[in-house]
Amino acid sequence: MVREDKPSPLRRQSLPPSSSGKEEKLQTPTGPPSPPVGPPSSKSQGRPGRSGSVVPKLVFGKSGKILTATVMAVAFSLVLIITLTKGDSNDSKTAEGDNGVQTLQTQQENSPQSESEQFIPKPESSSSGALDLYAPPLNLGEFIDSSKESVVLVACELPNGEIGYGTGWPLQVSNEVLFITNHHVIEGCDLPTNDDIGLLVGDSIEEAVQKGDVYAGTVIAFDSTKDLAVIRSVLSLNPFSPSSDVETGHWVMAIGNPEGLLRSVTLGTVSTLTEDFLPWAGYVDAIITDAAINPGNSGGPLLNSNGNVIGVNTAVWSESQNISTTVRIEELCSRLLNCNTNPWSLR
Repeated sequence: MVREDKPSPLRRQSLPPSSSGKEEKLQTPTGPPSPPVGPPSSKSQGRPGRSGSVVPKLVFGKSGKILTATVMAVAFSLVLIITLTKGDSNDSKTAEGDNGVQTLQTQQENSPQSESEQFIPKPESSSSGALDLYAPPLNLGEFIDSSKESVVLVACELPNGEIGYGTGWPLQVSNEVLFITNHHVIEGCDLPTNDDIGLLVGDSIEEAVQKGDVYAGTVIAFDSTKDLAVIRSVLSLNPFSPSSDVETGHWVMAIGNPEGLLRSVTLGTVSTLTEDFLPWAGYVDAIITDAAINPGNSGGPLLNSNGNVIGVNTAVWSESQNISTTVRIEELCSRLLNCNTNPWSLR
């Protein structure tokens, strides 16, 4: 599962382990940005390629505001790199052993939101009163506009000084709003000593920087086996409501930041529901969709026509077209969240 059928010149390099015990990230090649191609994978396996990206170095302040104005150049110099598989690693250990799950700090509770502020507005139902999940919302324009307001760009400063980026979205967890993304988006910022995560709000990088709409975030938990992560930030946006109601043929919408095009929207349908294998993570319950997903979309929400998040956009298939993998929302309940509460809570 890769974005295009031609091999990428950007391959993971064999580098010595860093002081943290993790392999270093792929270095940015010299010269102009490479064309948007993903890493090659086996034809026989048909494996997915991650849809995260890397941008030049930014510096995020602990206060939640960006410290350098040089980010203005980011929109013109995005380097599109997809991180390849990692295999087994020893950087996700808990007291129970190397199971890919880690909680990085205890939960801190913010002031609860009122019930009216907790969820994205729902689209209008059909004349019969029953919402048809096979059809797009009747008020599609309003649906898109309101949904985009709660999607952010997630930026992580990598050990080599570059900034990996993807997409995140808010979820009500207990009485606070946390942000969900893919683990491969924040990998390298998943240690307590390296929590320089930025959440950028807006439709353009320049506008967000000018307005100061870049906020600090911290990874508080992740499950590398499902390629999922949870971020806490002072930023609070209207959270999405999760749903497990999904069937083949349902209408879907993906929102993310592909190729640096912030809050871009792609539409499609659910192609099938299956268990998929992510080489850098493991087997996941997945939604396969024809909604386009590209580098920068990683971690973004896949919405149904009711405005619910049904999955986390993660990968595209190699040497194929219009086949994208979304990790089902229920996988957050495997190890990260307790989904028997309302709202869900941290484990």
